[in-house]
Amino acid sequence: HKVDGNIFANKINSGNLLLLQERPLDLELDMQIDQLQNKYLVRKSLVTVSAMEITLAGVYKDQDHPYIDMEAEGEDLDIESILSLLPPGYDNKIADYKSEGEMYAKCRIKGTFANEIKPAVRIDFGLKKATIENKKSEISLENVELDGRYENISGGKLELNNVYFVLNGGKFKGSGKIVDFTNPSFTINSEANLNLSDVNRFVSTGVVSNLSGNANLKLKMQADAGSLKSFEQGGYNQIKANGYIKVVNGGFKIQGDTLNYSGFNGELQYQDDLVKIEQLQGMLGKTDFKLKGSLKNLFAWLFRENESIGIDAVVESRSV
Repeated sequence: HKVDGNIFANKINSGNLLLLQERPLDLELDMQIDQLQNKYLVRKSLVTVSAMEITLAGVYKDQDHPYIDMEAEGEDLDIESILSLLPPGYDNKIADYKSEGEMYAKCRIKGTFANEIKPAVRIDFGLKKATIENKKSEISLENVELDGRYENISGGKLELNNVYFVLNGGKFKGSGKIVDFTNPSFTINSEANLNLSDVNRFVSTGVVSNLSGNANLKLKMQADAGSLKSFEQGGYNQIKANGYIKVVNGGFKIQGDTLNYSGFNGELQYQDDLVKIEQLQGMLGKTDFKLKGSLKNLFAWLFRENESIGIDAVVESRSV
């Protein structure tokens, strides 16, 4: 059977997640129905939503335990159209940003669903030649590229690969992965050379402001599944990290602190919980300092109460 038509989706949700609300859908379905087996075979069909065309193909069986094996794919998708589909509440989080460029996505849903059983979901997606602009500060991430994959098996997994963007001449590239959202482990691999003022203009944390200077960094980091939730049991020992960060004429302010931190120049090299400081200097308000040495037991000190940090350093100041 071939069916062409238009429907209006008042609400489509999965559990507590609202997927689609108040959107017209155009359908061109090529379907074969086996009423004896309650089987629906969808040949290559087309669904159009917000001017985006999505192909659909697969099978659905409505038996004792409903079963689905369906694939949906969209190419040359428009980012603005995709963002327009966000449920109420989510769109407010990105109201200050405007995006354009191409996106692709391919979704596979396969398995039985009944009671607490859910089918396996895999989504491959990516951005090509995208631009993301902060409308208030009028600064943009340009040439944004990435490839990603989401899977709901084994607690969920999200991978981002070949991430790249340019920010006012500065560049970033990297990749990352999170496994098991309930007890997460993650890996990060990144390189960047960015103007900190541009970063501050594009996204503000609300804690650190007035960023300035230039930062060149390289980071490889891996944390095993227990490391984020079991610091008191020593989970921080499972964090592996190495890389460096170089700062030229850096400056910043911290919310609630009256001091200006300025003129920061130097390099920090990190290997697991050891940080080596190569001639870091700067100004703490009106006080100058020079620092060279190392910090040990860093992650334990950052994440566990009553933990000591080992400092082996030489500090100089002309203002004291």
